[in-house]
Amino acid sequence: MSETGWTKGPWIASFQGTWRIEWDDLYDFSIGYRNGGWIIASELIGPDAKANAHLIAASPDLYDLAVLFHSVLDNINLNMTNQDQMRDEVWKALAKARGEAP
Repeated sequence: MSETGWTKGPWIASFQGTWRIEWDDLYDFSIGYRNGGWIIASELIGPDAKANAHLIAASPDLYDLAVLFHSVLDNINLNMTNQDQMRDEVWKALAKARGEAP
């Protein structure tokens, strides 16, 4: 677990009869699962399952990018009229990802 509370990335979308999200570590051939069996989410089903799986798998990377973007907005004046609002919206999204906001 990381300081954010979730399994560190990278995560991958994998199809094993249904879509699931796995932690992309070394494949353990002795038991047949990646990383000794760490599955982040399983049985994503429905017409959007593949797209949802790929979006979820990208979550750690997107979170890291949002942290970087927030830092840029917080520390560099980009001469944008809505820079403060953008920074606040990014912060709200990060808080939601950490489970600190609805």
